[in-house]
Amino acid sequence: MSIPRDIETYDLIIVGAGSGNMIPGPEMESWRIAIVEPNQFGGTCLNRGCIPSKMLLYPAEVVQHARHAAQLGVHHTLDRVD
Repeated sequence: MSIPRDIETYDLIIVGAGSGNMIPGPEMESWRIAIVEPNQFGGTCLNRGCIPSKMLLYPAEVVQHARHAAQLGVHHTLDRVD
C-alpha cells in the first residue's frame, strides 16, 4: 500500500508539548518530528504549575469565577475557603 503524496509522514509524533517535548535527543536529529498541542506550548506544568500547585490554584480559580458570576445572573455568598 502506498501513502498518498498529500499526506505528510513523520518518524515521531509527540502528543502534548509538556514533558513530551523533552523526548527528542541528538540521536533523532535527522528525524521528522511533529508535536501536537492544542494549548500553550510547555504544557500544564510550565503554564499552570504541576500537581501541588494545581491543588492550590484550582480552588482560587473557582473563587475567581464566582466573583464574576453575577455578570451572568448567578448570585452567591462565599463564606470561607480552606
